[in-house]
Amino acid sequence: VRYARSEWVLPRGASAEGEKVLLLLHACEARITALSVVSNTGTARRLIAAGEGDGEGEGEGDDGAMVVGKEAAGWGGADDNDCGADDGFGEEEATSGADGRHVFSEARFGVFADWLDAEFGAQLRACQASNSEMRRVGAVLDVGGGKGELSLLLALRGLRAVVVDPREHAGMLSRRQRKQLRRSGSEGFETERCYFGRGAEGGGAVEAMTTVDEISAEMTTKLLADAGMVVGLHPDEATEAIMCLAIKNRLPFAIAPCCVFSRIFGARRHRGRAVRTHAQLCDYLQAQAVGTRRVTLPFDGQNTIIYHLGDYPPADLHPPEQPLCKPCVER
Repeated sequence: VRYARSEWVLPRGASAEGEKVLLLLHACEARITALSVVSNTGTARRLIAAGEGDGEGEGEGDDGAMVVGKEAAGWGGADDNDCGADDGFGEEEATSGADGRHVFSEARFGVFADWLDAEFGAQLRACQASNSEMRRVGAVLDVGGGKGELSLLLALRGLRAVVVDPREHAGMLSRRQRKQLRRSGSEGFETERCYFGRGAEGGGAVEAMTTVDEISAEMTTKLLADAGMVVGLHPDEATEAIMCLAIKNRLPFAIAPCCVFSRIFGARRHRGRAVRTHAQLCDYLQAQAVGTRRVTLPFDGQNTIIYHLGDYPPADLHPPEQPLCKPCVER
């Protein structure tokens, strides 16, 4: 921080002798030297470690939110690639794919939307056409969809979409994007601010169910009952819940895994080894259901897509040596 001036201030009611005084520094310029955020699981995570912020790549999005530093693309983390959730701010954030971690660029949404349309568009449109009066039947659940960039592009292609994200800015498009949507004549997309799978059967255990968990579990169940497929573009902690619940409901899914979160999901094992790298995470996810495939798409950052067309076999959905979910207990 560079200071324009400084002044000493005596606290009100204090005497000049034997009392602490306050030094007020009037800053004329400053840059971020350390930054942390709270992710969509409520966990605080550091984006820029102390001393690493150099101010490169700073700028503002349409909504005035600051896009900070070169390390913002990596969301901090350690060797296992742990990082926080995409905050969805800014439309064309700085990209940095040298280390293969989180990279934010508008291009990835378009590439992923084009691929989804080519791979799943026909079956989604057929499902939606047969239920034209029901807005959410056959919809794409865009889990961790942030402001709705992906859902917007799907809507512009004539596909129904629902952003599922607990954050306040979920589904809040920029002014330019809202104008684009109005001019297209598209119906747009819907937004549900809830945690996907949290507390829902098959979506991961919760130690103590809260009201938020109960609401999220109920909403997840309703969304899955009508959904056409579930997708997640770098959905962070929701990655495995997307796959688990899609398999349980025999729905197609497509996930672009990014961060491993090996400290949070320490029980993951693939071929007897702990899952700690992105490559191991992709192998682990692909091994969870018969017929799961992978493809690499042409955009910066983590661009491996783990997906299933929904053509599940009648039995043995999971390899017996490594089940995805614990066996259900009948009551």
